[in-house]
Amino acid sequence: MALRCFETEDASYNLGLGVHIFSSEPIFRRVNFSNIDVMVFEDTGKQGMEMGLESDWQYGKLFKKAVRENPGIKVYGVEGYQNIAMIVGSDIAEAAISVLLGKCAYDSGRKLLSNECSSRRDFLKHLGIVAGGTVAATSLLHNANGVSNGRTLHGLLEANNLRMNVLPLPGIGLRDAIVAKKVSEYLVPLNRKKGRKTNVAMIYGAMHSGLETKLKRPWISDATI
Repeated sequence: MALRCFETEDASYNLGLGVHIFSSEPIFRRVNFSNIDVMVFEDTGKQGMEMGLESDWQYGKLFKKAVRENPGIKVYGVEGYQNIAMIVGSDIAEAAISVLLGKCAYDSGRKLLSNECSSRRDFLKHLGIVAGGTVAATSLLHNANGVSNGRTLHGLLEANNLRMNVLPLPGIGLRDAIVAKKVSEYLVPLNRKKGRKTNVAMIYGAMHSGLETKLKRPWISDATI
């Protein structure tokens, strides 16, 4: 769906935000993997590595491209995802919360449009619910692969980025914080090359657009954890 390219003091990142049931190879079509030091895949871990990335719907073609262009590339999965899910809840629970907040936003929006608010305070309360609920609900739209308008996609990713850092629920927000710390504090120094920044490519689902902010601003990861 989208490739976010940005830099920090120690690293240059290519963060691919895709959809799990579609290949992410097109997202990285213009990336030259001969210059990439580290490749980080979502939800791989030990089990994913044993099963083989080549057969994965989202990662397969991308993994083959990376290895073909850079046989020495270092490939990592940094999440013990199943353990995290069992401890703090699942993506399904987080999506359900988003649906609930979206329903609240809809109900409050209807009250605003029909002038049903009884006071200025009531008006401001429902306005806040609309703003917060709409941002939360946008995360669900990333499950669709058909968003072709660049401005629309950028807006959705930014809204989800805001939501995941302001309201960092366990299924996504906490995972992003842990991933950002593992990558920036361990993998980047481990793979540093003399005289230049570490070049990192990451491929995650689009709901993880908040990773960009957490990698740029480590204090947000610390606060989330």
